[in-house]
Amino acid sequence: MERAKFSRGELTLNDWEKERFDELLRKNLCASQESICDAMSFAFEKSGAAREISALLKESLLEQDGGISADTRIARLFLLSDILFNSQQPGVKNAFQYRDAIEKMSPEIFESLGRHGNGRAGRIVMAKLKKAVSSVLSAWVNWSVFDSSYIDELESKFEGRKISVAKIIQEEEEKEEEQVNEATEIESSETVNAEEIETHDAKTSTIPKGSGFVTVADQDEKNDLKSAIVDEDLDGEALDDDDLDGEPLSDGDLDGEPLSDEDLDGEALGDDDILDTD
Repeated sequence: MERAKFSRGELTLNDWEKERFDELLRKNLCASQESICDAMSFAFEKSGAAREISALLKESLLEQDGGISADTRIARLFLLSDILFNSQQPGVKNAFQYRDAIEKMSPEIFESLGRHGNGRAGRIVMAKLKKAVSSVLSAWVNWSVFDSSYIDELESKFEGRKISVAKIIQEEEEKEEEQVNEATEIESSETVNAEEIETHDAKTSTIPKGSGFVTVADQDEKNDLKSAIVDEDLDGEALDDDDLDGEPLSDGDLDGEPLSDEDLDGEALGDDDILDTD
């Protein structure tokens, strides 16, 4: 039973653990990386109680008490974001429980951040909050943890804008159309490849083997072989003089004059000049 509750993140914190997390979340937490890491480490160490920890984090982010500064709310938002990022890492037990919980509670949280101080916060404070919110949402886009329409919804919640139903439907239709186009392109590509294969098969194996008929490829091979045999058999007969082009050359057609004995270089070898090779 306990193991099943752990896997679902349904375990509960004991009194000491609740006090410890409350201390990390409400007393120690600030913009420093160390304080955020301490609170995040506790959350994953006690991931069996992921639902309860998520609820406590949500409660702290929704506080509108005048004593809660913008810096404190920003630090808690950064803690939420870091938990979300690490919930995607492999090997973290019950990590998905945090992701699901954050997805469900984020619209309410971002809307609350936009109403910080019940609308009485100054321009500088709201500018600081807006910068932090933009930084977090940009990181979530880069992580591809949520789709773009959900990110737009969170931004609209913070700014107090309402997204028209028509726009939501249009975005969904565009997304579906894009998916359909991708599927069509893949199917079309597969069809073209199949047709090419069929065409190739039709040329090389039009007739089943062993049927007694000659395939296109077999006929091509026979024609090539026949041509080769004909070329080898063309021994033919000797050509007659009448078949020769032109006329035979006479002595007068030779260039230059015949060489005489005086034109030969050197002297004739005598018997004594021949080397005995025995």
